[in-house]
Amino acid sequence: SGLWPALLPRLRGRARLRRSEVVSQLAARLGAQGQQEKVGLYYHQMEQGLLPEEGVSDTVLDALGRIVGYTAEALRKAGQLPAPGAPRADEGAAFARATYGEPSEPAGAASSPEPFDEVDRLFRGGR
Repeated sequence: SGLWPALLPRLRGRARLRRSEVVSQLAARLGAQGQQEKVGLYYHQMEQGLLPEEGVSDTVLDALGRIVGYTAEALRKAGQLPAPGAPRADEGAAFARATYGEPSEPAGAASSPEPFDEVDRLFRGGR
């Protein structure tokens, strides 16, 4: 997601908006007022650099740009640029921990994933 982690918080600050205000306005502009929490999760992923730019629709970038006073094209380009100071391959090793014993959920109690909806399509389905 390129420079979004650096750019989006700066644009919010310049617009004097809290993240919750950006999310509320973004959900309204996308016609997803009833899914504000989901819009907020995706916006958070954008600010954290966890949402790939190519999945975010022009509709989202246009709406977000209007909120923070930036063009959709400039937001797209910022998402495509490489982030500065990427860690070296030998840095930041991750370790997994296995647990043994009783499973945390009874068998068959796994929750089914929510169906892919319009908000998912706007943030992960591409242009």
